Amino acid sequence: MKMTAVMVWSGVSLLLLSCSSGASGALDDQPVTAVPAPQNPPPGMAAAMPQAGTGAIAPTPPAPGPMQGGAMEVDAVNPGAPSQMEPEPVPPTGGPPEPSAPQAGGDGVPRIPEPPADCPSFMSGSMTIGGLPTEIEAGTPGPTMGALLFSFHGTGGRGRLASVPASVRAEITSEGGIILAPTGNMGGGDRMDIAPPTGAWFLEDMEYTDLVVACAVRDHNIDPNRIYATGCSAGGLMAGTLGLMRSEYMAAVAPNSGGINWQGSRRLSDASHGPAAFTMHGGTTDNVIVSFQDTSVWFHEQNRSAMNSPFMLDCNHMIGHCGAPSQLHEMAWEFMKAHPYDVGASPWASSPPADLPDYCVVVE
Repeated sequence: MKMTAVMVWSGVSLLLLSCSSGASGALDDQPVTAVPAPQNPPPGMAAAMPQAGTGAIAPTPPAPGPMQGGAMEVDAVNPGAPSQMEPEPVPPTGGPPEPSAPQAGGDGVPRIPEPPADCPSFMSGSMTIGGLPTEIEAGTPGPTMGALLFSFHGTGGRGRLASVPASVRAEITSEGGIILAPTGNMGGGDRMDIAPPTGAWFLEDMEYTDLVVACAVRDHNIDPNRIYATGCSAGGLMAGTLGLMRSEYMAAVAPNSGGINWQGSRRLSDASHGPAAFTMHGGTTDNVIVSFQDTSVWFHEQNRSAMNSPFMLDCNHMIGHCGAPSQLHEMAWEFMKAHPYDVGASPWASSPPADLPDYCVVVE
């Protein structure tokens, strides 16, 4: 197969050369209100940029599901099964100051936070970790170190392991790994909302990920080179933010209608390392107050500045907001698995999987 390369340059996506491929929750009782994207961006928001991957879809994309940019969190595995009402982020005119991250290194070795004296025991089921209710599937630690995957929900949603394909969860746990889906956040007061005014996730929620990572690496034989994150909508913005602001330990991320919420925000915590990234969005069909194609591009802009030149793929499936099909989520896991922290040159750069959808393009 051929892959398309997209160059991100000064806030513009430039097509360089041409290359498509669950479980559902219950709707809230409130009516669904689909909010169209604004014609004129509010002050402080960049105007819509040329779209990454435009014109690069070789096959006819899958038929759109019932959501076309509507303000609803959609089941990440089965986009035809909407789950939670979700008010979407209102574009701010600027970003809040960012809290300091753990000390970064720059020698190609992930920097894992110091664990506290008392750590949670990671067992499958529901438990509270760092103050957040968390659904968890945990494999039995063995001689081979396992992977750790965070899955973040959208605004008004809840942590659901079902947002990760069952085949992916089974593979991770069979190797002693852990999947976590937290609910809620550590917000309130003057804490810093990553997507104002939704209040879905805050910058301080990285205290939760720091705690999980530190304890899981020390106590559950988790590989410090295999720490990953995904999520939908506000959860996708959290995954992108975590990838940048904890780049000293995040190996790869797969935001689904995510990225970062405004251009030029969310600096890398370790300028020597950016996570490999597999961004998924609905292109021109993925507009809910903001364009989630643009939020993906804004993530690419920040991440490409890392000295390790992280490998990034952008997948424009054209199925609306959080509409990535299950097969694309499975491909996202294959991507993350192939890109541990210390991967060096990407194995997908020269030899991508034969079944990689034609609408997934390389970001230069």
